[in-house]
Amino acid sequence: MKIKKIISLFFIFSVSATLLAQNYPVTLRVVDKTFGVRTSNDISLDEKNIVAGLSEELKFQGQGGGKWYYPLFKMPGTTGEVVKNDTAWIWQATIQAPIGEHSWRPCMKSAGYNSLNKVVAYYGEKDELTFNVDASGKVTGTTEITIRDEKYPVVLKVIDKSKGKKTNAGAFSEENIYLVGGKPYEPANARTNLQNEFVLHNAIPNFSDDKFDFSSGVNIGVWLSQTSNRGGSAINYFKKTDLKKLADMGYDHIRLPVDEKEVFDTDLNFNPETQQLIHDAIAWCKEYNMRIILDMHITRSHYFNDDKNSIILWKEQAEQDKLVNIWDKLSQEFGHYPIGLLAYELLNEANAPNADVWNNLSARIIAKIREREPDRYLIVGGISHNSASALSTLTLPENDKKLILAFHFYSPHLLTHYQASWMDGLKDLVIPLHYPGQLVVKKDVDAIKNEKHKSVVNYYNGFYNKSILKQQMQVAINRATELGLKLYCSEYGCISNTNKEVKQKWIRDVAEIFRENDIAFSIWGWKANFGILDNSGNIRDQRVIDETTRGRGTKFNLFPSTGHVVEKNDTAWIWSAEIEARTGCYSWTPCAYSTGKSINESIYQYDTSETNGALQFAVGLNGTVSGNTTLIIPESGSASSFSNVEYPEEIRVFPVIFSESVSIKGVQNNIKMYTLSGIKILEKETCSDIDINTSHFTKGFYILVVDDKYSYKLSKVAE
Repeated sequence: MKIKKIISLFFIFSVSATLLAQNYPVTLRVVDKTFGVRTSNDISLDEKNIVAGLSEELKFQGQGGGKWYYPLFKMPGTTGEVVKNDTAWIWQATIQAPIGEHSWRPCMKSAGYNSLNKVVAYYGEKDELTFNVDASGKVTGTTEITIRDEKYPVVLKVIDKSKGKKTNAGAFSEENIYLVGGKPYEPANARTNLQNEFVLHNAIPNFSDDKFDFSSGVNIGVWLSQTSNRGGSAINYFKKTDLKKLADMGYDHIRLPVDEKEVFDTDLNFNPETQQLIHDAIAWCKEYNMRIILDMHITRSHYFNDDKNSIILWKEQAEQDKLVNIWDKLSQEFGHYPIGLLAYELLNEANAPNADVWNNLSARIIAKIREREPDRYLIVGGISHNSASALSTLTLPENDKKLILAFHFYSPHLLTHYQASWMDGLKDLVIPLHYPGQLVVKKDVDAIKNEKHKSVVNYYNGFYNKSILKQQMQVAINRATELGLKLYCSEYGCISNTNKEVKQKWIRDVAEIFRENDIAFSIWGWKANFGILDNSGNIRDQRVIDETTRGRGTKFNLFPSTGHVVEKNDTAWIWSAEIEARTGCYSWTPCAYSTGKSINESIYQYDTSETNGALQFAVGLNGTVSGNTTLIIPESGSASSFSNVEYPEEIRVFPVIFSESVSIKGVQNNIKMYTLSGIKILEKETCSDIDINTSHFTKGFYILVVDDKYSYKLSKVAE
């Protein structure tokens, strides 16, 4: 079968019956209730880059071009469209099909790759769906699939009958158990964005520990910093509902920039309004299980983009003394909050003339805060606008492990600050940008008439990709490793003027570097020209949010902070967390912090021989949960996972994993097998002692349904 260049979603048709002269209309439809989120491996799918193709057997050819055809989706001999409403995105096309049986397969292309993949959440036998056209033109079979977005409750538990004695070889205690969410098992979802899949439902916040756990966050700029908002406008600019929205998106912390003039008057008395807003923000974060970083962004003697004012701080001892005093007052006001809830960032983008002057001043600030708060986490960046390379010259007090290294990342500047109104030479520049690859190609550089613009482009131009970007961060990564400290990119982002596709690819690559190197990060920013939202509160590009929350999917604590003991009784210690998960397959690993170690280990003597280091469960039709949702740690012997393979309900659901077979003993009625998205792939009315071999199915989970009240178990049969 030859198919021409296909951009994203296409239909493959084959004909098993002899083509007849009479054709009948058949409408094929994909109903996506996730609005494009779960139809793509890399969240790159949207209605603008989908075309369709048909096989040669039906004399139709797919046509490339990167956009929908007439009116939005067209193939010769078909009519088609994409319908977007409040409940779903619907792709549909009508073909003229001859009498007989036909098959079709919804597919999509991952952005940046040439390989085609099945639409996430749709899998069936031989990857195809079938329909039949009879002599009267009646159509039977499957002509529509639905990609669901419902979330269902799942309770994950660890039951430790050894009461802590057998977890991590005795190093475990009730204060340090937590869970790691693994990547979702294919085929139900090929993304790593478990934060969107596993939504914390009712876990109890616990900020009393001595760790500040954070991963991905948002800068709340232009609220208490770089703003003219006062009174009601300040109160309404960022509210509790906005914080909840960020928590729901999957972010786990906010960075709150504040300016000296917003917080204090010239005599360093608190501005009561701003003082209360900071307390409010901290309280909101606690309520929604988020962390908060208080960042001294601008002082009266230091503005990172103004060399004249910056010189005042670095040359006048009185101004340095004042900054130390500012932090003493902030510590006195906010130091009672839990260590796991609040951290401080000493100064944004210290624009010192050399490293020594900043090293001396930051050491004084740290010492002053430590007088009152010996365990507070303090975030410190280097000079040169918090550049990654400047961390090589940053010195810190020895043996203080409650410090976090910070840097900012906006490279390449021409891409992230394209047409920035405050940057001379960029604000009125109009030129195509490319990423990954050569930022501005030669023909576009040569076409620039304005010499100032050409000079700016030549200064910033170059070849950029993920590997190059990581090289630019390598000094910071190495320095954090050398000192044994957490690394944090407290700002990274891209202005809204940049082409959306270019921006998304850059955001994606940088976020992946952060995740791969255990770097926490905070995107700049919430609203305004760099914001994930526009000034009206509308999401600019959902893909940016998805990319910057995915870090919590590869490793996150289901139990806030380091853990929460739900129940301790005479027989066991029991941890549990209720999450919400979409239909799909998931893996999770119960882990514990080793006392005195920085690494995290799976629970001691946890038998993972059959699960490759993770427990697996599936959320099936109508939210029925199957698989391993509980780990039992016995008083002696190996730990084992509990599989809930029997249900009191009339309809039972089991996952079939990879190439295993299912053996069902006894007479059974109305046996059906489905994909997790609800597509029927097998049906038997009555059978006895059957073996269903699944080795020819696409690997993954399937749903087995039996309409009777027999009890039976899932068992493996040797291949």
